[in-house]
Amino acid sequence: MKYSDTIKTSHGAEVIELFKDPAFTFGTLLNAEVKEQNGEYKVSIPMKGLFYLPFEIVFYTRRFATKRKVNYIAYSPDLTRNRWGSLRIAYENKMLNIDLEMELPFEPISSLILKKRVKKSLKNLEERIRIEKIKRKI
Repeated sequence: MKYSDTIKTSHGAEVIELFKDPAFTFGTLLNAEVKEQNGEYKVSIPMKGLFYLPFEIVFYTRRFATKRKVNYIAYSPDLTRNRWGSLRIAYENKMLNIDLEMELPFEPISSLILKKRVKKSLKNLEERIRIEKIKRKI
């Protein structure tokens, strides 16, 4: 699955501070639950409606960040092989560049579901950022 988008934001470069928090990032973009385990983060994405059976996609990620960029490198252990991916968020000239690339189980269907979820979350991203900045007093 590949997804890229550019979002205009009224917030400054400090918005990257929010995206350095995996719970905010994956919770906002993918509606996922995040837990820290041994220096990495376990991300569980609930997938409802796939063959009418609920299940979740689980992957582990590490974060690499600078003042204007944050990268998450992810892998999902599978019975047959490991699946890899990345999420890159960069701030430049009042724009947020979001690039998501992941290998997913049940690729065609799960990709459609996740792309739809990300597009929907990006529609109200400005408001979520504003509320989160107020909560964290940024």
